[in-house]
Amino acid sequence: MTYARWKREGYDPKLLVSKLEDARKEAPGGGVISFAGSPSFEDAALAVESGVEFVADIPESDQRSIVSAAMFTAPAPLTPSSLISEINKRARDFLRESERAYVLVSSISARYFPQLNRSEVSGHRIYFRRSLPRHLRVGRGQAEDRTGRYLLGSLPNSAHPSERYTAVWIHTWGRSNWEAADRAIDTLDLLRGIWNLIMNHRLWSRTTGGARRPVNQILLGPIHSLHHLDGSLASEVDWYESDYINPVQSRQLSKRWTEVKRAEGTLRLGLKRSAYAVQLEDALRRYTRALDSFDWDTSFLRLWGLLETLTGTAPHESHQLTVKRAAFLYADPERKLHIQVLNHLRHYRNRSVHGGENTATIEAYMYQLKRYVELLLLFHLTSSYRFESIARAAEFLDLPPDPAELRRMIEERRKESEEAWAAAELASLGEQFRSDDGT
Repeated sequence: MTYARWKREGYDPKLLVSKLEDARKEAPGGGVISFAGSPSFEDAALAVESGVEFVADIPESDQRSIVSAAMFTAPAPLTPSSLISEINKRARDFLRESERAYVLVSSISARYFPQLNRSEVSGHRIYFRRSLPRHLRVGRGQAEDRTGRYLLGSLPNSAHPSERYTAVWIHTWGRSNWEAADRAIDTLDLLRGIWNLIMNHRLWSRTTGGARRPVNQILLGPIHSLHHLDGSLASEVDWYESDYINPVQSRQLSKRWTEVKRAEGTLRLGLKRSAYAVQLEDALRRYTRALDSFDWDTSFLRLWGLLETLTGTAPHESHQLTVKRAAFLYADPERKLHIQVLNHLRHYRNRSVHGGENTATIEAYMYQLKRYVELLLLFHLTSSYRFESIARAAEFLDLPPDPAELRRMIEERRKESEEAWAAAELASLGEQFRSDDGT
């Protein structure tokens, strides 16, 4: 069975692997394999990681680990065939591993209150408390000591009321530390995506000035540590937010909890009913991660990418199609204005990507784009229409906005159907005639 293969477009496996083979060294008498470091080796090794396409469901971090290990263990001489064969062997062995239970510990930028207690998302149990249970505290302290030095700012200080983050732990599982941690963080980000969408939807702009801060109300804490069920650390490394700067002011989620829980139920029901729930869950995670950033240009570009996804815009299709589909949800005369606004955002996105342009008004642009992304998310999640895919929803958004034109389309399709039915009846008579030998 094939678990991984070389990508066909844009890569030359023979060239890349030859660079690895040139740098590959074996200890005298056969033994430890090493690679002579050089820019060409490093470049080739990274390109090989990107040039291998996994068709099996393996987390990205484990994919990189499998490819890297295969470079050392594939039999000599190293060729595209021998390397991809070793990668497939290691992928097979990974998939045969038994899943093990873990606990991921993190925090969120909300002040604890008794109703913020427990949730279950995608089969994961998530617990929220003012502080961690005793069996998790020692390992968590060790994780903060060893990983805190990589952060750009200080850890949240619970002694300051404005920095009282809520402790979170999630029961998770996986065939590797990476898989277990990724599943838990994805689960927490899905829940945050739902909560932040509910709370952000009202925020159409921010005009208070001051230091840059993320749009999101509920952010992840800076460090995520993986533990065994007894509380001891399960990994030699921890996961951390690389763009974390300093603690944000913790939010009093309790003030909107009734509204948040009611709307959460609606959005979860929409996910449950959707034929493309996996893609919508990913969209919610991308939404919340885009608005976690202190860098508003980064937030803007991530939101535009999500807008393309939610409008079903394929890589080869024009962004003008993205604008047309996003604007379809508005009625005239507002729709014509929104086409202009979306085009202004499209042009800025192109200047930013291709020319490195930035603007002092990026915050306003980001908030404009955020509103269109949120409207599309809510359309996919709460609409009474039941599309079988995002592509089918995109066909709906491609329809002309003029009711009269839509009525003409309906009449034309009905006429075509009647003609097709008449042709089918005629063919049926012909088939019957021939079956009766023309008599």
